[in-house]
Amino acid sequence: MRIAITGGLGYIGKVLYGQLRSCYGSEHTVLTVDERSSPSIPRRDQMTVDILDPDQIRRALKGVDLVIHLAAIPYVSSVNYDLERSEYINIEGTRNVVEAAKGAERLIFLSTSGIYGLQMGRLDEKSPVAPISEYGKQKLEGERIILSSGIHNVILRPSNLYGLGLDLPPGPLIHQMFRSALDRKTIEVSSTSAMRNFLHVSDCVKGISLICSRADVSGIFNIGHENLSLYNAARIIIECLQKRGMNIQIEVVDNGPPVMFDYVYDKIYRELGFEPMICLKDGLMEMIDHVKGPMQNDLKGG
Repeated sequence: MRIAITGGLGYIGKVLYGQLRSCYGSEHTVLTVDERSSPSIPRRDQMTVDILDPDQIRRALKGVDLVIHLAAIPYVSSVNYDLERSEYINIEGTRNVVEAAKGAERLIFLSTSGIYGLQMGRLDEKSPVAPISEYGKQKLEGERIILSSGIHNVILRPSNLYGLGLDLPPGPLIHQMFRSALDRKTIEVSSTSAMRNFLHVSDCVKGISLICSRADVSGIFNIGHENLSLYNAARIIIECLQKRGMNIQIEVVDNGPPVMFDYVYDKIYRELGFEPMICLKDGLMEMIDHVKGPMQNDLKGG
């Protein structure tokens, strides 16, 4: 089987490539399809492609059995910074990938829990979609493109990702809080009760890998782990950093009414047996152990 990962050199893609290569060895071909190249991945497994070029992506996906579409401009802040480019990549790029993947047996698309917007209460796959961010709106349009493609597909809606992977991007919420703690010795939270769900990137990759192994699976799946208030998430960050001798404060700011919800991922557990393994505290300690550069000077050890 030939597997292609668009955005295969990104935050999730690098971890997924390593996981699939470890699982399948030489049994299957795993390709990264990305506009960049990387010395850490064998050249034979890399295809340097611009997904905005229909001819390039068509050639890259020719003969591929399974396409995992991760390529995107992620995170609300990155999308807002360059809205026009993000629309091209997240919508038109997705359209190009889908058209090029028409000969594939399956397509897996990484969406976002942000398509649910600021709804309250229980959020499962049957909940109405009401994105408020441009990123959520673009991902929802991507879902519509996938669902109308006629290709056997799975759509994953991950919650707030965090964790090392092979790098530490600034976009994820936990990473923003973590960097604020290191840089400013303060973590701002919008209220003491505003809720989010958090999922370690390695657990997200575990879910994608499970889907890769199940050709019979299709449909939409939430994927998440811990429902926590932002205040409690900040307290966990502080607890972890205190073990390294740092004293961090929490500052509560009023940014409107808190969002209270229960992000439910029962379906992927029930149908695939998915169980996330890495709690926020363990994931944060891993991040601390891998801090490099000037930030490392703030961590005294202990």
